[in-house]
Formats: sequence, C-alpha cells, structure tokens
Amino acid sequence: CAVKTWDGSNWNPAGNPTATDHVVISDDYDTTTDGGSITACEVTVDASTRLTIGADDFLSVVNDITVNGTLNVAQIASVVQIEDAATVTNNGTINVYVDTPDLNGRDFVLLGSPMSSETRAHVFENALRVRNHLTEEFSPNTEVGDGSPGAGNWVDETGNDWPVLENGPINLGEGYMVMRDLTGPPAPLNLNFNTGTLNNGVINYSAGYNGNQNSSPSILANPYASAISATDFITTNSGGVDAVYFWEHVTSPNAGLPGPFGLNYTMEDISIFNLTGGTAAAGSDSSTVPNGMISTGQGFGVKVSSAGGPVSITFNNAMRRTTGNAMPRNQNLDRIWLQVESDGYDLKSTALIGFLDQATDGFDEGYDAKRLATNVSLYSHLDDGTDVLGIQARGVFEENKKISMGFASLIDEKIDYTISIQNIEGINLGTATVYLIDTLEDVITNLSEANYTFMSEKGIYDNRFVLQFVPEVILGTNNPVLKEVAIYPNPTQGVLNIVSPKTTITSVRIFDLSGRVVLNTSDLNSNTTELNLSELNSAMYFVEVITEAGSLTERILKD
Repeated sequence: CAVKTWDGSNWNPAGNPTATDHVVISDDYDTTTDGGSITACEVTVDASTRLTIGADDFLSVVNDITVNGTLNVAQIASVVQIEDAATVTNNGTINVYVDTPDLNGRDFVLLGSPMSSETRAHVFENALRVRNHLTEEFSPNTEVGDGSPGAGNWVDETGNDWPVLENGPINLGEGYMVMRDLTGPPAPLNLNFNTGTLNNGVINYSAGYNGNQNSSPSILANPYASAISATDFITTNSGGVDAVYFWEHVTSPNAGLPGPFGLNYTMEDISIFNLTGGTAAAGSDSSTVPNGMISTGQGFGVKVSSAGGPVSITFNNAMRRTTGNAMPRNQNLDRIWLQVESDGYDLKSTALIGFLDQATDGFDEGYDAKRLATNVSLYSHLDDGTDVLGIQARGVFEENKKISMGFASLIDEKIDYTISIQNIEGINLGTATVYLIDTLEDVITNLSEANYTFMSEKGIYDNRFVLQFVPEVILGTNNPVLKEVAIYPNPTQGVLNIVSPKTTITSVRIFDLSGRVVLNTSDLNSNTTELNLSELNSAMYFVEVITEAGSLTERILKD
C-alpha cells in the first residue's frame, strides 16, 4: 500500500485516500470538518494525534489499523475492516460511543460490546442492573403457551433464565439486559466502550438448544463498531437461525401481564426481521419495523432451530456495513403488511406476506417466522391450513394466489377490530387490488379501497380470512364444467333461474356490492334451482353458485 499522510490541513500526496493507500494520521482529523469518511488499505494513527469518525461517517479499511494516539468513533459512526484476518492494535486509546434511546424508569435495553475486553463493572457502571441470559434455564411460560398455541413464546416460566450479573467480562457476540434506574425523567444511557481493542474478523458464539426451537432463545449482540446486515447474519447462519427479534422498549412492565414476576414485560414490544422483511412490535406504530441493520453493540434475540446440542453462531466482516441508518428499499420485492387493530384497547398486530423468487408456497426456513403470543394477533397459514406465521414468504406473485389467514384475541370482551393495509410495495403487488374474505361473516372487502371492521370475542380463529388479489366474480370461470352453468334472466325483475347440466348445485349465495350476503340457500343437491329476488332492492349483485365441481360467481342486475 502506498503511504498517504494527513498533515492537519491536506493529504500528501494530494487527493482523498482510496483502498490502495496506507493512511497515516500525523495530525488531528475529524471526518465532520476535515474531509469526510476515509477509505484505506491500512491506517496508522500517530502518537498524540486524534482521528475522529463523526456521526453517519465511516472508516473503511481493507487490512490493519494501528492506534498509537486516539481513535474516537461517534454515535452512529462506523469502523469497518474488510479482511477477517486484519488486526486492530491499540497502543493508545480507542473510544466507541453508544447512546441508547430514551429509557423510562425500569426500562431496559439489550447491549453487547464492540471492544474486546469490556466488563460489566466498567462500561455499565451507571446501570441499575445488568442481567445475562441462560438458555438452558428457559422454559416457555405455560399460561402464554396455553393462550396462544403454536405462537412464539419469549416468557419464561420461573424467571431464572435472567440472573443478575454483578461483574465479569462482556463476552464477544453476547447480549445483556441493561436497566436504567427506577426514577427520573426519560433519559438515554450514554456509554463509552474503551477497554481492549476493536473486535474484528470471525467471532463465534455458542447458542444453546433445549430440545425444540421455541424453548431455545439466545440473546446476542453485534460485536463490531459498525452496523451489520441482519440479512447477511441470517444467511450466514442458515440452518440454525431463521429470524432475529428486537426489543423495542415501548411498554412499562405491568402486573396484569403473564410471567413469573409481580411486574412483567410484554411481547407486544418485540419486532421481527427475517429474509422476507420485518414487522413492527405490536405495541407500537410502524416506526419499529426493523430496517435490516443491527447497529453497533445492539442486542437481539434468536431461537435456534438445529438439534443436537449447542449451535455455533458466526459473525464476520462480510456482514459489516459503513452505514446503519437506512436500508434502501428493493422495489422488486412484492410485500404486503396487514394490520389488525382494536381502537378500544389500542392493541394491534401486523402480518407480513412477501412474494419472492427464493421462496416456495411451503414453509421456508429463514423466510417464514411464527407469530408472537401477543394479546391480539393477525397471522397467515400455509396452504394446508397449518402453522401460524407472523411473516410468510410465498413464491413469485401471481394474481390467482390465495392466502389463508387467522386471527386471535385474548380480550374477554366482544369488541370491534379493524383490518387494514399498513404498507404495500413491489412492481407487481404494488398495483394489485387486495381483497379480504371473512369466511365467518360471509363478507368480501376490497382492502385497496376501504378497511374491514368486524366484531369478535376472545378466541382463536384459524383460517377465518382469505387474502386474494382477484375479485370473486372471475374466479373459477375457466372450469369447463362450470362454463355450462346458466343463470337467467339477467337482468331480472324477481325470479332467477340457475341450471347446471353437468354438476350438482349444492348451495347459492348472493352478495351486494359491499360484500354482504343478502341471500343464502343450502342443501339444494339439484341440477336446477329457482330463486325469488323480489325483496331485493334494484342494484347490482354477485351470485355465487357452489357445485360439486367447484364454484362460479357471476354479476347480475336486479331491476
């Protein structure tokens, strides 16, 4: 690498450094004021000299970093090394600053360390309490499990999976629960990681396995002084990790929540990200949808899916990014986020469905994730009606796709819920019309034009809804047997005849334009039937004819 030196005013030789330069900082350099981010082959910071990487800036180095003076890495700044074998030699001082979001009393945040030798007593000295997680002590809470069978359960039965850490090292790649004091106004934890040297290269963490995935949570943390890609993390650890979970610290602990303590935290504060995308924490708005990046020292959860003992989780330099603030949207991803919300209790849930080249219509590890056991939940099923998925990927989008969806509520009252499109994107899906069919109430709603409101009691309603992208009026018309069905006269002033010469009619339903069933006849078991529509108002209707060969829906006009 050719040497390029910063003398306090200029680069020598002239020109900004590149990945082929050995950068020598011989006088103070601040990316905020002196010329911006630095890309280099190697970097040396001379003694009595300060290199400051400002917020939103980066230091990207192919190989080694030697600090004989001071290296300051500001909040939201990034230091990235490309080669896993590269080293960071700290002969001076390295400061990595991390500010948490504002925390209320009793709030906690999940954190790890980007430095190699930090301890609980040093970097977390001002925290009220620090806990580390023991996977082998975790047992899914039975009250939560009984109320939400099949859902992801992060509540322990006894609470002994989070012992207090009085002192000791902060292990590389491990996440810790760090709690602020109990009183005072909301405030962040302002942390300075400065013991040891910067973590770099391959870091392995042994995640425990307790016999099944739901019983095997581990708390990890980004071990680098830069953001890492959650997508790359999941892909690198495929076969063991299929999703990452983030704690959004939205809700204070509550005595009314299930759990082992007098005051318990809620799973409404957990957001999810996998290879399909992310869903917001149920207790917040869409601002907590993960953006696919894991920031410096940020903690997160995984539930390993491999049997046979501990699973080796790998971090490496290929995951690292020079920015952790945004992930550009890929408009080729066809994705829809549906939200159910109860206005009365301000409870909500989001389900994500994506249509991806890499996915199938079956269960795809890394692309599908179970719903969480929240108070209210909207989720999807596989084609066979199984699994309860908060995130599901299907194959490439086609208009004739149908997705079965379920709904669950732990609220004892019968109250109103509203289902709406929270977000929709993609070249194909972004221009599609979205229909929701409530099979319990016989209602079809065009969600692209209006939300759907329904009443429900406490319960689990698997396969209650069907999401589709083609109106019922044209479904099933390619069936040659159904093409022989005759519906006449149309328009009609009262009597409507239906003749099906090649298959038996079992039932007929008539819908108005809002999707409401206005006439329903069943147990016909005949090739012909006659309906009296004289009581219906003059308007357009849809007639659905259900036969042994399938169903046909046609539009009719009542004069």
